Parts: sequence; structure tokens; C-alpha cells
Amino acid sequence: MSPAAAAARVTSFAANFTTSTAPSSGGRLLRPFCGNPRPRRAVASMAVSAPKSPAAASFLERRESERALHFGKYQGLGNDFIMVDNRDSAVPKVAPEEAAKLCDRNFGIGADGVIFVLPGVNGADYTMRIFNSDGSEPEMCGNGVRCFARFIAEVENLQGTHR
Repeated sequence: MSPAAAAARVTSFAANFTTSTAPSSGGRLLRPFCGNPRPRRAVASMAVSAPKSPAAASFLERRESERALHFGKYQGLGNDFIMVDNRDSAVPKVAPEEAAKLCDRNFGIGADGVIFVLPGVNGADYTMRIFNSDGSEPEMCGNGVRCFARFIAEVENLQGTHR
């Protein structure tokens, strides 16, 4: 094994552990925390970029702004979802076929489904629409609702209390 490969292997192994700076730990490596008290999330965005020529600049700028998809990836009890902030329109930014491609774990982002946060209807502040990883639309998804609620709490900066 080359020295570079050995260093990469040690680095990837150490990334699975956390170092504590608490006085009681002495700065030693601790085992990963197995329980997860709240849903995990990752935030990212995808955009197409291409060199701009003066003749095509307006087309590329318009095309890039139309196709940029800002999303967060949330996890709730083992299911992971791509959360798309779609509060500016009642129509999802991605078609069901495209949602299935995004959910592909080999060639897309990888998820169990895509959740769109839509503007509220009938007095509700927000609504949601879910596409499964195969492009179908379920009636409801409990773990998806958990992630949706977490997203809304973060957007609205809500601080809950336990009673």
C-alpha cells in the first residue's frame, strides 16, 4: 500500500470519530454517537455553468437562473429526502420524472423522495408535495412530514418547548 493510500485510509477512518475537548475526555477520540436526537440535514445547490460569450450571455444567464435548484437534504428515522424550497410557486420546480433522477443514488443526489415546500392553501401557511424515488406521488409519508416540519421550523426560526 502506498503512503498516500495509507494516509487517505487513516483520514477516512478518523473522520468517523469525534475528538472531545471536554476536560473529562482528555482530548481522546470518542466512539461515534449512535443515537440521532434530531433529523440530519445537508444544504446545497446545483447550477449549470458554462463560459459566457457576449452573444449568448443573456440566454445563459436566463437558462442558469431557471435551472438552479436550491435544496436541502434531510433525514428522518432512516429515510432521507431532498427538500426543495418552492414557496414562490404552487407548481413544483421539478417534474416527477426529474425527481426520480434526482433520487437515483448512483447518478443523482440520492434520496427516498423529493419534498416540495409550497405556499399554503385554505388558511394554511405552507403545504407540501412529495414524489417518491420512482416518480410516483404518495398520499402521505410520516418521515417526510417530520423533515417538512423541521424545515419550516428552521425557515421560521421557531423555538419549541417541551411540556
